[in-house]
Amino acid sequence: MSFHSNSFEAIRSLVAKGRGITILSDLVYRPWSLDGLRVMHSTIDDFITYMDIGTVKKAARPLTPEAVKVIDFLRQAVTRLDKPF
Repeated sequence: MSFHSNSFEAIRSLVAKGRGITILSDLVYRPWSLDGLRVMHSTIDDFITYMDIGTVKKAARPLTPEAVKVIDFLRQAVTRLDKPF
């Protein structure tokens, strides 16, 4: 059985209560839930993980030259499965 949630806190609580497991980025991992329960951490050494990134802007406002440079840099620097971004 699997569940999907957009709430990291809900997932952390389920894991901390022993109701499941999850794979989270190191960016959102923390060793406790909001209830104060411990969350154990294990690294998957032989698995290459990817993280999607994106940009957001107001539709009515054009990108600044600096923002265009950052986006161009990300397109050149970031790869996914050996294919350009």
